[in-house]
Amino acid sequence: MKNKLNKADIVELTDIHNVVKDIKGGINVCMDQKHGGSLLKLIFSGIDTMAYLTIPDGLSPRRVAKEQKKHFKLWVDKYLRFLHPVCKSEYIWEARNGLLHTHGTQSVGVKEGKAPRIYYYAKNYPPMKQALSDGEHVIFLSIPTLIREFFKGMDQFIIDVYSDDKRRTVAEKRCETMLQVFDNFDKFVRDGTII
Repeated sequence: MKNKLNKADIVELTDIHNVVKDIKGGINVCMDQKHGGSLLKLIFSGIDTMAYLTIPDGLSPRRVAKEQKKHFKLWVDKYLRFLHPVCKSEYIWEARNGLLHTHGTQSVGVKEGKAPRIYYYAKNYPPMKQALSDGEHVIFLSIPTLIREFFKGMDQFIIDVYSDDKRRTVAEKRCETMLQVFDNFDKFVRDGTII
């Protein structure tokens, strides 16, 4: 059963909201401190997290891991539409791999010519450029635009998840295992026992 929800209808204390709030907070700190590489890693990791929440329930942990790439790309296609048609979700996946694994712009897919190298710049406009550099296709992405669109995408994702009972159940179950830092330890422990 699907219900039409607006952002205002979502209780701000849901686990999903706390996960999104934590991701946004880290990105904002990195932006304020001009830590571009860390900021981009948090965006790509955040997309991974959102994608993980979309993977169907009942799969083995190994199968969930295999589904991650597919769901990452589906999430990018649905929630980061400003990238279309120039920057395909496959390109973002390869940019993610390069940055998360080597803190660089070259993943295996880029080296094999399956995706262009992606560079980033700190200005808002234009949101994206493409060029040829020594015969190589490259894409330039605006970091502020990527942040803004990623935040909008996460907000819409929450609305979409809470509009579908099945998706909400899966996402909430997965959030139970996600890292959350609490302000007050006392409300979870009484007499040395977790309550």
